[in-house]
Formats: sequence, C-alpha cells, structure tokens
Amino acid sequence: MNSFTRYNFFKAAGSFILLCMIVPLSLNAQSKDKSETLSQPKKIVSRSFEFRGISDHLAANGETDFKGKTEVMSTEERVKFLDAYASYAAQWFGDPGLNKLAVTPKEIAVRLKQIKPMPLPAFRKVILLNEGWKQNGVQAVKVEKERPWRIHKNAELKVGELLFHPGENEVINLAKSSGWRYELRWEAARKEGGAVVKWKFGTVEAPESAWIKQDGKHFFRFKADLVEKMAYIWKDEECVAKFPFDHEENKEVFFKILNSADVSLHSLVFIDYKYRLDKDGKQDEVVLPGGMPRKPYRDGQVFEPVCLADDDFKPSPDMTGWITEKYDDGLWKTANLPCAHGGFREIGEDLYLRKRIVIPTVKRVLLGVEALDPSGEIYINGKLAAKIPNRLPVKLDITSFVKQGENVIAYKINYNWIDDLVSHAMLDRSCGWFAGRTTLHLFSDEAGIKEVFANTTSIEKGSTATQHNQISVENTGKNVFEGSLQVTYSPWFPKEGAVVASKVQQISIATNEAVQLNVNLDINNAELWSPESPQLYSVRVVLKNKKGNVVDDFVTTTGIRTIAQKEGKLYLNGKPTLLVGAQNMGIRPYPDLENASKYNRSATNEMIMSEILAIKNMGGNLFRLHVHMSMNKTGGINDPRFAEIADQLGMALIWCNPSWVREGDERTIDTKNVGYYIKQIYNHPSIIIWEMGNHPNAFDRNNPASASRTDDFVRNTVRSVLAADSSRLISPTTYWSHTHYGNDLGTQDWQKKPIQAVPEYTHPLVTRGSQDALTGYGASWTVLRQWPSGKAKDALDNKIRAWFNFEHEESTGQPNWALSEGMPWHHIRSYEKPYDQGSIGRTLELDEWRASQGWQAFSAYESMKKQIWNGVVGFSWCTIEGGANAGTYEKPLLDPMGHAKLAWHIHQFFGAKIIAGSENVDVIYGPDDQIVPCIFNVGEKTKVSLKVTVKTVDGKIVKTYTIPDILLEGGCKLTKLRPIKPELPKDKYCVVAYEVLL
Repeated sequence: MNSFTRYNFFKAAGSFILLCMIVPLSLNAQSKDKSETLSQPKKIVSRSFEFRGISDHLAANGETDFKGKTEVMSTEERVKFLDAYASYAAQWFGDPGLNKLAVTPKEIAVRLKQIKPMPLPAFRKVILLNEGWKQNGVQAVKVEKERPWRIHKNAELKVGELLFHPGENEVINLAKSSGWRYELRWEAARKEGGAVVKWKFGTVEAPESAWIKQDGKHFFRFKADLVEKMAYIWKDEECVAKFPFDHEENKEVFFKILNSADVSLHSLVFIDYKYRLDKDGKQDEVVLPGGMPRKPYRDGQVFEPVCLADDDFKPSPDMTGWITEKYDDGLWKTANLPCAHGGFREIGEDLYLRKRIVIPTVKRVLLGVEALDPSGEIYINGKLAAKIPNRLPVKLDITSFVKQGENVIAYKINYNWIDDLVSHAMLDRSCGWFAGRTTLHLFSDEAGIKEVFANTTSIEKGSTATQHNQISVENTGKNVFEGSLQVTYSPWFPKEGAVVASKVQQISIATNEAVQLNVNLDINNAELWSPESPQLYSVRVVLKNKKGNVVDDFVTTTGIRTIAQKEGKLYLNGKPTLLVGAQNMGIRPYPDLENASKYNRSATNEMIMSEILAIKNMGGNLFRLHVHMSMNKTGGINDPRFAEIADQLGMALIWCNPSWVREGDERTIDTKNVGYYIKQIYNHPSIIIWEMGNHPNAFDRNNPASASRTDDFVRNTVRSVLAADSSRLISPTTYWSHTHYGNDLGTQDWQKKPIQAVPEYTHPLVTRGSQDALTGYGASWTVLRQWPSGKAKDALDNKIRAWFNFEHEESTGQPNWALSEGMPWHHIRSYEKPYDQGSIGRTLELDEWRASQGWQAFSAYESMKKQIWNGVVGFSWCTIEGGANAGTYEKPLLDPMGHAKLAWHIHQFFGAKIIAGSENVDVIYGPDDQIVPCIFNVGEKTKVSLKVTVKTVDGKIVKTYTIPDILLEGGCKLTKLRPIKPELPKDKYCVVAYEVLL
C-alpha cells in the first residue's frame, strides 16, 4: 500500500460522510488552463479512481451500460473487464491476493482493552456480578444419548477421560455421516507421559502436532470437495488413529484407536453436515463425491449440522437442591455474564447459573439483569424471587430475600427454539438463550434515584448545548422526603475532566411515591459527539436530604449531539450528514460452527468488536443492528454492549430492539414494550434511529379494505417510540414500498390514488427509505443508469425528509475459495448464483471468483456514487459478516472467516470528507465522450485543486488535467466542473484517477 492509499485509509477510518445537493457550475473556479500545474505542493485529501473500457465505435458515445439497453460489450468482454478491474483495484488497495482480514485478532484484543467500563456511583454501593458464575446445561426433556464407546470391552470410563487398554478399539462408526463432509475432533494422551494431543478439521493445513507423519498419506483436509484417505500416527507409533474413508466403496468406516499402550481419550466430538438434496434431479446440480447430487438451494439453508457424538466423559451433576446455599456446584463449569447457551450441541438444554455474593446490611437491595432471554426464573437463597416471562430488562427488589453475609443468586433460563426460521439462517433452530449482565444496587436510605435519561435539545452557535435530564426519584419510606437533587456534567471520554456544568433543584416526595423531575442544563463550549470525534460526558445525579447529607447518587454517560432531518437532508449536530456502513445478521459460523446459532442473540465481546471495527476500518460510520432468526415473530436484540462500544469508537447505530420483526406480519411488533427497551439504552448517543421493522411484508396492497393496516402499523409504531423518546429518528419500516403509501407526503397510495395518511406518517422524526438494490438481484445496468425512480425519486425530489438506502447493494461477490478449504460451505454457491446471468450475461464459475468480486466492487462504487450525487443520506450494506445462508451468502463484504472482499475496500472512497468522481455511470468511453468531474464536499467551505489523471492499467500516465482554485461550498454539496475531453490510451481499458488537493 503506497503512502497516498495509507493516508486515505486511515483518514477514512475516522471520518463520516454528509448528504449532498447539487450546486451550479462555477466558471471562475476553472478560468485557468486545464494543463496548468500547481504553484506549490498541496496536501492530498482525497484519492480515488474509476475504471473504464475504451471503444472506437460511435455506439460507445454517451452513457453506456455495462449490460443493458446501451451495452457495447459482449458477455465474455464483460468478464475480462471485471478480471482486469479486480486485478487493478486489489493492487490499489494493497491486497493483491484478496486474502486480508478486515480486522485482526490482535486488533480486536487491543481495542477491547481500550474500552472504558461504565462509571460507578461514588456513594451508592454497586456490585457488578458478571464474573465468577457457575454454569450447567440440563435437558428440559430427557434425551438418551447413544454412547457405545463408553461400554467398549477395552474401555474404562473415568471422570473426565475414557481409558482405552491395549487392543483394537472401534470408537465410533463414521458411516453414520452423510458421507461427504463431517467434522471429527478429539483430545487424547498417552496414559504414561506425553502431552495431550488436540485435533480438529477445518483449517487449510492440518494442525501442527508431533504425532502426525508428514509423508503425504497421513494428512487430513478437504480439498476441492474431495476427502483424501487419511490416517494419523502418534510419534513413535505408540498409538494410531486411523480413518479408512472410501466414498466409492461406501464401506462402514470407524474412528479406531490401534494402540500398544493405554490411551486416555478426554473428549470426542463428531459433527455431521446433512446436505439437502434435489428431489427431482432436474434442477441445476453439482455432483458430489460418490455420485451424490446437490440441490441449488433457493432458501439459503444449505445443510443442517447434527451432532452424532459429543462426550467429555464427565458425569452429569445431580441437580437436586441446585438453588440452595448448601448445594455443591463443583462439577459445574465456570462462566461470566453475559452467558449464552444453545446451538445444536446444546439443543433443548435449559441454562442454569449460580453465584455466591456477600451483601452487607442495607435498607434496600435491587437486582438489575439486562435480560433472561427468552424467559426464566430468579432464585435467591433457595426461594423463587421472580418468574421472568419475556426478554425485558429486569429490575427486581430482592430486599426481602437477602440477608447480611453470604447469599446465593441462581438463574434458570429456558431454552429457545425457532419453529419458523428465516431463509438466511442455518438449519439450527436452537437459537441462543442467555443471561445478560447483572448488577446489584445497595441503598442505604428509603429514598433513591430510579432512572436518569439525558438528551440534547439544542446546540446553539458557539457550541452552547442545552441538556434535558429526566430524573425519576422514589421514596419507599413512611415519611415525606425533602431535600435536593444536583445534576453535574463532566468530560469522561476520551479524557476525564472537572465539572463543566451543574444545577441544583429542591424536591419533596410523599411517602411511597415516585416523582419525575425535568432538569435543563446548559453546557458552554460543549464537546460534541460524532463518529469522527466520539466525545462523552459523565452525568452524575446526587440526592441529598434536608440536612445536606448524601443519601444516594447515580451516574451514567452520554454524548452531546442532535439528530434531525429537514430539506431532504440528515443533520447531525446541525450539519448535513451522510452515513455509510453495513448491517449484521448475527450469524457467525466461524471459528466454531456449532456456536453460530448459540451466539446469535448474545455475541461474545470479540464478535461485537470485530463487526464494529470491520465497518470502521473500511471508512464507515454506520452500523445497522439487524439480528434475527425467526420469520413471523419479534426478533432483534437490546444488547447495551453494542452501544457502549459504538459510543467510544465513534459509530452511529440504527437500533432494532426485541419488539422488532424482520418480515411477515407487522402486527406482531411488540409495541406494548417498546418503551422499556428504549429506556435501557436511551443515554447512548451512538443510537440515532429506532427501527421497528425490517421489511414486514404481509400488507395486502391489492385489497383496498386492508389499507387500514398500513395506517395502524405506522400509527402504533411511531406512537410507541414517541412515548419514550422524541430525540431520535424513527423508521417504522426500512422498506416503505411494502406499505400502501405511494408518496412522501402521504397523499397517494402505491397505485397513485388519492389517500390521506395518518399524521404519524409525516411526523418530523419519521424517516423514509427502502432497500434499493440498483445493481443487485441480477439487475441490468440500465436500472442504475435510469435511477432515481419510484418512491426514491418522489422523496428526493420533495426534499423534505431524508431518504435512506437501508439495505444495499445486494450485488454478490464469491469469496476467495482458497481461504475456506475444509469448511462445510467450501465451493457451495448460494441462491444468488443466477444473479450473474442478469447483471453480467452468464454465471461466473468457481475459478472466476476474482471477477465476481470485481463485479461486486465495481457496481457498488458506481451505484453509491450516483446515489450520493442525487441526495441519498445513508447506506447500510447487506451484510458485514459472511455467515448467512450457512456460510454461503455472497452479498456480504466479508467472507465467513472475516477476510475482506474487494467491495469492502471500495468503501474507503466514501469515508473521506471530500469525494471526487465523474458525473455519470458511463462504463465505456467512446471517441466523442467527455468527462464531467464532480467534487462532493462533506465539510466546511474550502478551496481545493483537482488533478485528473488518465492512465493505462499498468500505470503509464497518458494525460494529467489540473483544475486549480475550485471553491467548494460547505454543507454536503456537489460541485460539477467543466467537461474534459480526455486523451485515451490505445488500449481496451483505462484508469481515471482523481486527486483532491488542499
């Protein structure tokens, strides 16, 4: 990566882009000759390129399609074009092999250590109960597991090991597998000395071990969908584990241990992948080893993982009296919160958790739990304290259950089962259930602070911010409480500082009452929160009695920022803004496939950081939470860790809480509990939009009698959010085209018949947007060339509300297949395979994966550029992580193991504050074509120079055009410059590089 690329990369990683509007051509900015050079060295603030074909045919003049009505290339010419583009772009971004991780494990670990924990009160005693729990999983319905190896004649079962005495031992029958791909792993050791040996398939190379013979025959991996015969031999050949595997002969095969000394087996896992086969044999097939056909899966659920053997040789703990203080939990595993359970290895098991905690003598004890998802029970010292029927955050007064000294807190979390999987999920219905982080609040007085919610109501010129603080205080005592409440603001992140604003208010609370106070407070010279400058404040509220003694305090963090929409733009802190990023799905099959479903609803800290950093590293500033598993039921998550990390890293969030639905019936949205979920994460400035539905699509638009469903949907969702928060934007759906409404003003339905939408539809905080795949789903280039159209055109022409492309680009790029050898999704195409036919002209084969990534990146750049030029305010790519469709999804920016695709790199162009490119999406330059350079300025008014360089693909400069003294208006505006008649090389392709210099 050269210096210019490095500069733009790191510049992009901390930047956010702003909404654009077109401004007239400035002739004065171009009064000098185009060949004039700059008088002094300039600083490069933006660098990008466009790849174009070259033709002498007159048909190439004007705006030509890649494939469509004005196409000039044949199908094979298009494929070669994409190959050439991919090679050039990969070199440009310093990833010629297209094999780099978007985020490294080391980077994840470093950034996690840098995340500041939430501050604690100075007076109130708060105990974080997140570490040191004991965990056990117990089948809700008893299932007998077949474990014939435990009763083998040469085997002796002990605690934590299965001891095999000398002899030939058939440990497990591998013929139970589907016969194509499976996973077998074990941990074993010689009884007398020697290190424990661990082995697992799933890497490109076999893991390094002293006991593997490197003779070529004793090497186990999957390559090109074939399983080699394999045998592993321990060092000195004291123990042998053989895998006689033959598809053609279809013999019964076994995992065997041939040993001349005692062998201790500590664990054994055998996972089979049941691939779903074509029934009629008439569809497009791939023949697997052994003549097995594979169906071209339209629903994305390619295979079902099944655990055929799972044994750690440990006895199951007796659960009698598990909630009591005297119970011995020595056989339970250790765990930290949040603690997730689930996946096909833990199918149907309820999760049990226990922890001992010492509590001093206090007035009141409040237990706070982020969630027991999907439901559960809480026990204190052997007594049932509460049954939790839902996913709501828990605030439970347990004063009557605890005692001074040691106490036992125990949870039972009920298992989760998805009976209506969405199409992108794997066929693993055991979608993770979990216990969220837990906090114990100890009160020394009957009066105490219940909740504090902070938001910014205005930011005046000179950075004077008005903060609104809604504070709830309760009095559980028998006497009236009189005293004062003090609110203070102090800088907290990235650096802590002294109090910068403070306000005191007198209060009086009747016995057994709670009051809500609204305290407005001004902060001068406020440090504003934004993705490029994530400044945070601590908000401390102190409650004193009439004697002036502190009786309670409460602390939270927040950021000073406003979010609004007007004149067709999105405003952050009063300035037009463009958001560019991606969404997740919560489906992460790597490194352990069995945990993909387990961690869907409660990911590890590493997974969360990885996804946010992957977007940040590509220059993005937007993360759309999009976690789902079921079809016609509520989904979403309310995990505060996403917001805590996003606050500090600088990442805007579109939030879906557990009231949200992915698709299906919009009436299943849990509007009743929206407020509870919002309040749990209210104070996080990174959350800028509340999303209530992805694309609920059960509206019957053809039935006029059902039009009221759209009205009810919008009315109910908007009201449910406004009842809890009026400081953020609201997106009832991210796919307005599914509703009856046909225009932005709500005066026409989708058939252009006159209607009157409910007032909530045009509320100032309600956004507009859709999921416009301008180059996806097999669309021809003509769709992009003729865009904007439909609802997007109506909203963009109106320039009232912001218009988002909530889910784009839906174009596909095959992964670098060499990186997934050994994985069950290796060389399996998802249902997106036919898209190539419509967009390119034919299906790209497995060995054409680089051209496939070229298509995805090339189309992404041209589409996003055109949309920004026309006023789209935000983009969320579908998706960032590559785990959907059982790891075969080709739309994501990363492969299932986190390697960046070329489209991930291309986002760097849109992470700069100034973006330059051509006016249109012309693919082939003809003999009479001209280039109209454009510069998009997301920042303040400034003067720049533009250098446009025409090059050959191998880097030879043909001609450089320099335009000095260009005055760029601030506030996200697009400046069109004078056309250039380019001098082109005598070649098939050329590169047009754009450099903006200050």
